[in-house]
Amino acid sequence: MEIERQYLAVLDLTHQMFLATNAQDWDELTRLELQRTQMVAALPTISSKSPLIDPALARRIAEIIVEIERENTDIVEQVQVWQKHVKILLRLDKPATV
Repeated sequence: MEIERQYLAVLDLTHQMFLATNAQDWDELTRLELQRTQMVAALPTISSKSPLIDPALARRIAEIIVEIERENTDIVEQVQVWQKHVKILLRLDKPATV
């Protein structure tokens, strides 16, 4: 079950990233994203056809991955909205040209 715990740890980091995004704590989001990237790179590759993995475990891991992807989509959407707002603010801050 160690592999399941590893995937759950990635999910937990994704939850933390979502909270950082909601708080607009971009430094924390960046730190967590780097940590998650390193964690994902260290994950062993598995598939439901792997002879060494129980099919029930493979299904649970697949469900965890779906949740990670869903939450990651929410994070990206929030970041994109923030970027649009920043672009608007930057244009408003420019001096008027004649």
